[in-house]
Amino acid sequence: MDDSVERFAHWNGCALAGRVVNFNTLGLLKKLIRKQGWISLDIKYLGGLSVALVFYDKGDADKFLNDKSLWSVWFESLNWWTANFSVEEGRIAWLQVHGLPAQLALDQVYDMIGSRHGKVVQSASLSGDDNNFSYALIGVLSKECNRIVDRVDVSWRGKIFYVWVDEDVGEWIPECVAEIDDDEGSSIPQEENDDQCMFPVESDNVIGEEGEVIRDEVLSSDAIDVEGNAQDLGVSNGDGGVDDSEVSHGAHMAASTGRKKFRRKTLFKNRNEGSGSLERPKKRPEENNDMFGLDRLIGIF
Repeated sequence: MDDSVERFAHWNGCALAGRVVNFNTLGLLKKLIRKQGWISLDIKYLGGLSVALVFYDKGDADKFLNDKSLWSVWFESLNWWTANFSVEEGRIAWLQVHGLPAQLALDQVYDMIGSRHGKVVQSASLSGDDNNFSYALIGVLSKECNRIVDRVDVSWRGKIFYVWVDEDVGEWIPECVAEIDDDEGSSIPQEENDDQCMFPVESDNVIGEEGEVIRDEVLSSDAIDVEGNAQDLGVSNGDGGVDDSEVSHGAHMAASTGRKKFRRKTLFKNRNEGSGSLERPKKRPEENNDMFGLDRLIGIF
């Protein structure tokens, strides 16, 4: 690629880029920042746990970066946006795990299976109130390039259960870049000055999905022994960083006891909404060229 090719060069001096401490903080980042009065900025998701904070005013970007006591609660690292920034931690992959018997449908067991493909950032969060234990959806931070497809042989009490893992390819949108249903998101108009960041106007056109992207699949088969109590499995999501139940600066993170719902495009149904597959396009109604019903009158159908 030619070195002169570069997008978002206008972010230089107006944007900060960094990696958040964990997955929960990623989802709540917009609310956390706005709760501290910072609303004149946009959050851009870059992949993995990385985001860019694009400020409307250069002075605001500088003030935010200098207030390390504030952003260090949410970010592992935060620096000025440059053309050399890259996402090195991998990507968020959502894995459907099928075939595990209901007796083993525990977060610890699902996490053990998911950890074969990366760091578990979102457990299955199964609840006794759920009605479908045929599969679970978990999130991992993975560095695998191909679509994840795997088979695992689980040994338990003298029996072998064949468990398969299939990556969910429906588009996932982090809450930090989705619309928030409150009035906090209204931007404060900025007076024009030399420090104001001027961004080029870009088209809002969206390319329609006319076909399916085919990815190479990697298939492997290994065995996992889950003999004994589930409490002894010792698998955890290992997020660290911000406490998932409480974030400083007065922002409370309530842990959900039910199964997590993930924001996706309308075309993709999550498991709580239906079959979990892409909707088939509906047929277009035939054009009615017989306005007065004469075809049926003379025997043409």
